[in-house]
Amino acid sequence: MTTRTPACEEGPGEVSHCQVCDVLATAPSGSIVYVSDLWTATLGYDVPGWILVMANRHSDDCMWGLTDHEASTLGSLMQRLSAAAKAEAGAECVYIMGFGEQNRHFHFMLLTRSASMAADLRGAGLLENAPRLANRNQALRVGSRIRDRLAALSITVAGFRWVIALPLSVVCCALVYGYIALSPSWPCLVSRCRLWRGAGRCGGAIGRWPGGAFGGRTSAGRRRAGRG
Repeated sequence: MTTRTPACEEGPGEVSHCQVCDVLATAPSGSIVYVSDLWTATLGYDVPGWILVMANRHSDDCMWGLTDHEASTLGSLMQRLSAAAKAEAGAECVYIMGFGEQNRHFHFMLLTRSASMAADLRGAGLLENAPRLANRNQALRVGSRIRDRLAALSITVAGFRWVIALPLSVVCCALVYGYIALSPSWPCLVSRCRLWRGAGRCGGAIGRWPGGAFGGRTSAGRRRAGRG
């Protein structure tokens, strides 16, 4: 994980303490469930299934200061993290919560809520009960399962891309090769190449072109043959 400085500069000669930067700089590796170039997600309040998601880049402009790249990846990240937290914590619902009042460095919380949660504790009041719901050891176990699930998903997606991309690249190469080799217009292509090069020949292009096996001639070659 990239180390962050706890002191974030706001302007010339002004330094403000950022608690989000503190978390990024000091979070134990066992608490981190996801990390990328743009985002880091850690356990939240030691409650099983709760996740704190933070932008790696410090900015005092909160969500409206996100770069285009950060904004374009945020939606898919929220979906993957919430789905993994819901599954591994056995939750019925996942809340998303973020205010940016005390720390404008963009961050938000994903809070899992079980089906057995009392009605008066549901909604925004759930956060107030974090101390009662906290269980460090259980949170670490759930966090480990979330981390493994996200890693397996990344491997699956990467493998799927290779499975799709490799056959497509082979097919495209085969189509291009077949068009060049079998097209009756390939001698015209060689002739145009000669004219473009302006050297009277195409550097042995005829010998290298697959269509040479079919005994084709360029228009210049046919004219010379006619004069002979």
